[in-house]
Amino acid sequence: MNRLCVTAATAIILISSQLFTVAAPASGAPTLILENEFIKIIVNNQKQDLGRFAVETTLGDPKNQGDNNQSLIYGRPIPWTSYTTIRVDNNDFVFGGPSNRLSKRTGRDFQFGQLLDQVSSESEIRTGYKFGEVTVTQNLSFFRTPSTRVNDSVLIEYELSNTGKTAAMVGVRLMLDTKLGSNDGAPFRMGKQSITEETKFSKDDIYPFWQAFDNLTAPSIIAQGTLDLPEDRISPPDQLILANWGSLADSPWDVEYEQGRSFIRVGEDEKDTALAIYWMPIQIAPGQTRRVRTVYGLGGLTLSPGDLSLGLTAPAEATIGAKRELVIMAYIANTGGFDSYNTVATFKMPKGIEILQGQPVNKIGQLKVGETRQIPLRIRIKSGTPGPN
Repeated sequence: MNRLCVTAATAIILISSQLFTVAAPASGAPTLILENEFIKIIVNNQKQDLGRFAVETTLGDPKNQGDNNQSLIYGRPIPWTSYTTIRVDNNDFVFGGPSNRLSKRTGRDFQFGQLLDQVSSESEIRTGYKFGEVTVTQNLSFFRTPSTRVNDSVLIEYELSNTGKTAAMVGVRLMLDTKLGSNDGAPFRMGKQSITEETKFSKDDIYPFWQAFDNLTAPSIIAQGTLDLPEDRISPPDQLILANWGSLADSPWDVEYEQGRSFIRVGEDEKDTALAIYWMPIQIAPGQTRRVRTVYGLGGLTLSPGDLSLGLTAPAEATIGAKRELVIMAYIANTGGFDSYNTVATFKMPKGIEILQGQPVNKIGQLKVGETRQIPLRIRIKSGTPGPN
């Protein structure tokens, strides 16, 4: 099958052995761990907060020595702050074991389900719970990130099955307490926005992926969430909320959203970023199963340092004739000592690329010292295009 490279830099192919280990042979181990040479999935295996998970790097990006053994989701040594809510017929249940810490923090009682099982294998960690007549399975496994082409991300999947005799309205909210190493306040970057305060996106406004990193010249960690990848049955969620962790943790579903509110939690003086991904309730008939999926892990970013530092991210490869849209994201940062005037950014695209949204020539104008701009470009590869290019 022909493939066309759409990045602006020569791809570097990492040949690796895909080594991994599975920990949890001993009954009562506090965590289950699945890891490879890039990342590690840690799942709480205690009665309290059972099933809640964190993600860390192992060696991370082989080209970046600074991202070894760093957090991507808060949770050392035992995860508990990120949790998933299952809404069944307007009743909200927290997925996983009971949480005294969550109840103590919020001062409210939460509803939990009945544990079915939690098991690990060489390819995934699976946790099952029952909420009335609805069974929910959380599947965590490695995922090959489109921009890096290696298994350096986690596929997060929930299977929702109606085992009853009547239809049920079932939805999911996944709340992730994101953290980039020691940095708990790196901006979220999606589309043209570098987001440092509470923001809500509807389905129509969501881009196929978002990224987070501290700076463009030498980012310590580059995190990426993939929200839309049809060939892997990943569909855009209905809603995405970026907020401080406290606001999201205190309410299992409905959040007291305040546009522009700081990522700093009430009573704190430092940022504590988190996000909530919503798949709104839909009707599930008896015997039917609904699946929702998203991806989180490391992201690929080609960097070119200078007084004007450049970064570019895009799928490393794409099938010719694929119907889905692709997004190329360019970052431009003024890392020099003076403001830049009459700044222009130009995309030079290979033949066979159709631009759906955005412009090949972008007049930025003044770019102040320390300022970063993001330029997204939505494209499609035309059928019959020869490749690679």
